[in-house]
Amino acid sequence: MTYTTFPEDMTQAQASSKAGLRILFYFVAFFALIVAVNTYFIISAIGTHTGTVVDNPYEQGLHYNQLLEEARKNAATTKH
Repeated sequence: MTYTTFPEDMTQAQASSKAGLRILFYFVAFFALIVAVNTYFIISAIGTHTGTVVDNPYEQGLHYNQLLEEARKNAATTKH
C-alpha cells in the first residue's frame, strides 16, 4: 500500500505545526511572565526591607501586655 501526500495535506500539516509552535510559545511566554513578575517582587521586597521594626520586640510585647492589663483594670473600676 502506498500513501501519497497531496499539497493540501502538506498545508494542513504546516498549519498544524505552526499552531503547535504558537501554543508552545504562549506556554513558555506565560511562565516567563510569571517568573519575571515574581523576580521583580522579590527584588523590591529585599530592597525595601529595612530590618526589624523595633529594636527590642520582646520588651515591647511585655509592655503591651502591661498596657492591656491596666486597661482591663481601668475598665473594671470605672463601670457605669
